Amino acid sequence: MTIQQLIVLLPCYSLEDLQLDRNDEDAEQLLSAWTTLYHPLLLHKVRFLPRWERAYDPPSDPENALIALPTVSETCLPASWMENLNPEKVILLRNFKDQPELRRQMEAAWPEPWPQFEESILQQFFALGFAHLQAELMTRQLRYMSNLDEIRFRESALKAAEAACCGEPDKVRSHLQRAFDLLSESREYFYPVQNHLIDLTLTADTTLGAGLLRELREGGRINLEMTGSLAAKLARSYPETLAELKQALAENRAAIVGGEYQEGPLTLLPQSLWVRNFQRGRAEYESHLQTSPVVFGRRRYGLSPHLPGILAAAGFVGALHFALDDGGFPVGNQSKFRWEGEDGQSVDALGRIPLDASRPSTFLKLADSVGRILDLDHAATTIFAHWPDAVSPWYRLLRITAGYSPVLGAFRLLPEYFRDTQYVGGRTQHPAERYTSPYLKQWVADGLPDPISRWTQLFRLLVKAESVVNVLVMRALVTGRWDQKASEIRAAVTGLLEDAAYEAEKPVDHQAIAARVGDCERMLAGAVRLFAENLFQTAAAKDAEGSGHILLNSHPFSQRGHVLLAGTEFPPKTERPVLATGARGSDPVVVEVPAFSYWAIPRSDVPYQPEVEKRRGLFSRRVTDETSLRVEGLAVQNEFFRLKVDETTGGIAAFAAAPVGRNLLGQKLALRLPIASDADDGEADDPERHYSRMIAESVEVACPGPPVAEIVSRGRLVNLAGDLVARFEQRVSVAQRLPIARIKIHLEPERLPDGPPWANYYACRFAWNDETAEVYGSSGWCRGKTEVSLLESPWYVHLATQKHALTFLAPGLPFHRRIGLRRLDTLLIVKGETAREFELGIGLDLRYPLQAALQVIEPPAAVPIVSALPNPACAWMIHVDVRNVLVTGMSPLSEEERLTGLRLELWESEGRAGDAVIRFCRPVRSAYRLDLWQREVEPLPAAEDAVTVSFARFQRRAIEVRFRDA
Repeated sequence: MTIQQLIVLLPCYSLEDLQLDRNDEDAEQLLSAWTTLYHPLLLHKVRFLPRWERAYDPPSDPENALIALPTVSETCLPASWMENLNPEKVILLRNFKDQPELRRQMEAAWPEPWPQFEESILQQFFALGFAHLQAELMTRQLRYMSNLDEIRFRESALKAAEAACCGEPDKVRSHLQRAFDLLSESREYFYPVQNHLIDLTLTADTTLGAGLLRELREGGRINLEMTGSLAAKLARSYPETLAELKQALAENRAAIVGGEYQEGPLTLLPQSLWVRNFQRGRAEYESHLQTSPVVFGRRRYGLSPHLPGILAAAGFVGALHFALDDGGFPVGNQSKFRWEGEDGQSVDALGRIPLDASRPSTFLKLADSVGRILDLDHAATTIFAHWPDAVSPWYRLLRITAGYSPVLGAFRLLPEYFRDTQYVGGRTQHPAERYTSPYLKQWVADGLPDPISRWTQLFRLLVKAESVVNVLVMRALVTGRWDQKASEIRAAVTGLLEDAAYEAEKPVDHQAIAARVGDCERMLAGAVRLFAENLFQTAAAKDAEGSGHILLNSHPFSQRGHVLLAGTEFPPKTERPVLATGARGSDPVVVEVPAFSYWAIPRSDVPYQPEVEKRRGLFSRRVTDETSLRVEGLAVQNEFFRLKVDETTGGIAAFAAAPVGRNLLGQKLALRLPIASDADDGEADDPERHYSRMIAESVEVACPGPPVAEIVSRGRLVNLAGDLVARFEQRVSVAQRLPIARIKIHLEPERLPDGPPWANYYACRFAWNDETAEVYGSSGWCRGKTEVSLLESPWYVHLATQKHALTFLAPGLPFHRRIGLRRLDTLLIVKGETAREFELGIGLDLRYPLQAALQVIEPPAAVPIVSALPNPACAWMIHVDVRNVLVTGMSPLSEEERLTGLRLELWESEGRAGDAVIRFCRPVRSAYRLDLWQREVEPLPAAEDAVTVSFARFQRRAIEVRFRDA
């Protein structure tokens, strides 16, 4: 039998109605059937190109034909068609799973001896068949008729096949090049713009060895997504792969995509930790690869509207605006756009979601995917993501095709892609609510212990670590010296923080992180003692007598809170900085201490004696000196609000503005039970029947004050059937002169959550009365409005109503679920959580909620004075004249242990642009603005002890200040 026809049966009536969206098994068979018939021996013997026929209406009596029949086409055949085939006239190839199996069947059925060919030659012919199919499908996708010069295309393919059979590889490539060019010309007739192909090769700890080495040696143009930590591991463990990567980078065959040291849960971390992650990552890239990425990208979710500003400041030319693990993010019609952040800075971004290069189904519908992109996209781009050396054979054929002609596109490196292409339209700014992270769901699914409390401990560590450094810098500003001891403490606390941040998702419980917090607290106590000792040495008045306490505020804002003055018998006088005291020396003292300052208060040797009455003139009314903190039954009132605890539930029944105001909110504890209608995106209506009930067994006033009153409620949580699910203790404290009520919660669950974390949890529930309230959350250091139901806000949730503002302070409790328009659940315990102690706060009319949240973690420090009082009794070291600008990091500059200057990181946190004047306790010689890599950008106006810095909304600034007297 002499084969004269090559036929593939497809399950369609025309290529227009060929269903391309199929599973991987069907896609593998269809592509194998089409491309294998382009074998050079078949083309040379038959002298015709393969053709397709309808499986619904196959040739009735084919003669001298080789027919490839995919399994998916068999169900479309007429009954008994296969039975009627004459095996002496037809070779029918069926029941194959992939191309290698089909090739084995074809070789076994071929009536003549089967010669051997070089595999690379065969792959080029298969690539031609693959490109031919895709070009035909793409033509129809774009609503055109085929314009291929079929006669010349057939001649070129047959000449190439003849050369292959004669063993002439140069002629093979020459004739194949002509055939590919004809395919490209046919496509350019109806769409002359080139499609950009992007190879995105992903890396992980386990993929840096032989697979990556083979990938690099194949010679394709790849974009390697790699973090700084992986670059360091590559250098340590795989020197051969590292050498190959360096050569590929030098030859412009590869580009690094990344920028960070490690891919952590970016959107939960403060932006200052983002910057440190970028800085450490760049150091690793430069150390091991002698280059650093100019295109930002990450495999894990990590997108935020605050990211473009940091990328622009770091000099990145582009960013990948997608995630490959999970999470929600906005997707537009255009691949390339100008991504604008909250601070007005922008960076070019690539937002096309990648295709999976390991799946055959990706390449069966490739023409459809590319056709849609060509139809709508100004800079048509197709991205293929895969692990090293883990790609479908059809992707390799695509690479071969791209090496011959751009009929399906040309592979590009991302740096040149961003340089050579343009975006259409203006800048695009996506609101924060369009970005939803998958972190909590992933952690619970992976069995990560303590998915909530680990963040409580991490945020405590962050605040306390920054306080340690701030106290050391304040000490240096007082003494003018930065000694070895300060350097050691700073290095140790910085290492603690960085290790905790990088290990935040490792399978350790919150107690391990709490141990780091304990270490940091001891370092903070040591730094405070050092400050006090040096202060006494440099500022003590020799003729002064007596002792007392020093109040130290290491935060960049004025702090108002209550502290305990150890070792005092009588309370201090009520004068600045003391705002309120109790009757005994052991009672808390409410104080207010300016930013970056200390204030010494002398010891009082006089018992507390309130004045009964005062007169302010002959005809004035009498003014009693009674406390402004009043407890009446289970209600307590201070200067700002009135709070009442419910004797039935033990929760907060009323919270109203003082002296007389309508109730603003209520609070309870509850277990939310999973129900069938739960969805990850929340519910429009969530009836109370899906929650447990809170029943108080005892409610009592534990401390009537002043200056702090506390009400304790104890009881149980029961389900609808009355069964016990948990026991609770809740302590609500209210202090004089403070607009914040503190809530301390202890839960002892009898029933633990075991369902989805956003549906089954213990929560502190809040309900307010104003449906029109605008909800704001914290994103790092910045505030932003949100309307999402599943809210990630690690510091607070802020409600702005027509008359008042309510703030739920929950530092380190980042996950909140909004129920309808007037309720919010702050998640406390989900599956895998072992913490049982929680602390929150409710603030009334707080202008700066972030600062209030920071104060919850780290109040002013009170240090006993063991010698004479310092002179002056109070002083500040650094002062920022606007409260919306925070100092989030400081590092000293020194020469031979002399303090010569400071570097400061500043963030605008409230969305208000303007100038900030930063003053220092030392005269300033010069000041410069720095970029992300600590390089000087421009000089800043400096006069005497002040430096002026301009801010856009939510903008980061880094400055370097040199002191005149250093």
